[in-house]
This record gives sequence, structure tokens and C-alpha cells, in this order.
Amino acid sequence: MSYLTNPYMVTAGSEPMPVSNPYAHYDASDSSTITESGGYVSVWADLSGNGYDLIQATGARQPALIVGGQNGLDCLDFDYGRNMDTGSALTALSRSITIACVWEIPTNDGSQHFGWSEFLSAPTFSKHDATNEFSVAFGITSEVAVSSAYMGTWRNVTMLALASGVMNLMVGNVLAWSDSCSGSFDPLCIGCHGGMKTNSPLMWNNAIGEITIFDRELNVTELTDLNDYYANKWGL
Repeated sequence: MSYLTNPYMVTAGSEPMPVSNPYAHYDASDSSTITESGGYVSVWADLSGNGYDLIQATGARQPALIVGGQNGLDCLDFDYGRNMDTGSALTALSRSITIACVWEIPTNDGSQHFGWSEFLSAPTFSKHDATNEFSVAFGITSEVAVSSAYMGTWRNVTMLALASGVMNLMVGNVLAWSDSCSGSFDPLCIGCHGGMKTNSPLMWNNAIGEITIFDRELNVTELTDLNDYYANKWGL
């Protein structure tokens, strides 16, 4: 792995984050970012320094802390009805945008699962369990079939919505699908569709380890370094 120069931070396990200046970064393996009581998390702090902490004040909807849950690292369990958001809508981001997530992709159960979504308005990212498809709605809704072999396994999924109007979805740094997009991104709800925080059919219902958002398009080297970092760290 070839880390970029001057990484912006050091994460759990003393490995430097290979891509600098994220818009927001959430890493469940870093205990300093987690506020929990009785094993349930009320705050998942943003490591970027921009202050976009994810919160959940309602105990019944707080994700559970899973100690050593993936590759010996802590992660958060967003099972049915558990979710977090930034507490208020943030300033919309214009394309280009890169969002990378490390999580256990839900298995088929016939319902739709939202990994992240807008805060009360489009766009959104989801997994359609019944058809083994991921869906990204970024002004224009499109879908891509993803192998059922991914379901129920830990993967790094990266979405790029580019200023050119191109939208790419990558699984493990391999391009799975490309289409067009429009609009801006107004973050951020995790584990549910924005504004539907008690609607159980629209929940992620699985574990999440790390989420990194960039307000720019990552280049090929950065995408490779980020994917290698996630793969080595989380045992993907």
C-alpha cells in the first residue's frame, strides 16, 4: 500500500488514513469517537474536524456497539429501527462527491435497506434486497444488479457522483455500474431513509464499520489506497 503524504490522522490500529481532507469521517473502531451507555451509542463523532457528528438521543433507536465485531475491530449494529443523523440538515454539497462505506451488506429479506440517505430530501443510497441490487438516487434514480455472493458479507462500497453528470458505483474498488446523475447532496442520515426514522421497512439492519465522505472526486490512486486501507483494516 502506498500511503499519500501527510495523512490527516491516525486511526485505530495505528494505520494512517491514506487520503486527506475528508468532508466527514466516521470510524467505529476508534473508541474516542463513540459515546455509549449500556452498549448503545448516542454519538458517533466526526473525525474530519468539521463537526458533523451523528447523533441519536432516543435510546430505542440507538445502534449497538459490537466490540471486536469485524476483524477484531468494533463496529455499530444498525438493526431494525436503529439509525443516526446529523441533527439538522447541512449545507448541500455540489458534485463531485465521493462516499465510501465499510459494512456488512444485508442478506435478502424482501425489504429495502438504506445505508445512508439525505436529510429529508433526495438523494439517497439503498440496497434492494429482493433483487440483490444497489440503488443510488442522485437526482436520477438508477440501479445495478450486484452478485448475491456479496449479500451478508463485509464489503467496501464507494459511490462517486461527478460534476460531469456521471455516477459510478464501486464494490471493493471494482466498477459495478455507471450511469448519469444530477442534483446536490444534503447529508446525512445513517441506517434509514431521511425523515423516516421509525419506518422499519426502510432500515439498513446490519453492521457498519466506517464511512468516509469527500466533497470531491477521488482520483484512481486515492481510490486504490483507500480501498487497500479498508480491506487490510477490516479484513475484506
